[in-house]
Amino acid sequence: MTSSEYRLNAKRRTLEFINDSNLAVTIRFSGDPDVSVIQRLGSEDRKLVAIEIKGGTDISNIWNRLGEAEKSHQTAKTKGFNELWTLTGIDLNAAEKLKTAKQKSPSTTRFFFIPRMLDGTTSEGKSFRQLLGSVMGVSLR
Repeated sequence: MTSSEYRLNAKRRTLEFINDSNLAVTIRFSGDPDVSVIQRLGSEDRKLVAIEIKGGTDISNIWNRLGEAEKSHQTAKTKGFNELWTLTGIDLNAAEKLKTAKQKSPSTTRFFFIPRMLDGTTSEGKSFRQLLGSVMGVSLR
């Protein structure tokens, strides 16, 4: 199935669809976490990924924003999320920045730099799509 074949049911702050395994998936946009992806397994919910978005580009404030992401991830973790991603407007992939980022938000399981994540031709963009598709049980191209 291709992404154009998934019938999305959009309601206020949620998108719902049936994935390739015929299971219901809900993408919820809210404040804490910013985005959550949940799969319905019969009568229980499987919490797939919680995503925090820290899109500011002011490098002087990135460590505070990562502290905020950490608080949200801690809350999500207590709710049963194991995948905890942080998307930033600051490139943290340099070794020293990534080390500090992991100290400021140790719960984050993956960091993504938004401009590269949005570009499907970059390795980070491809990785994000593959990971998200895998988590949701869909083929994202």
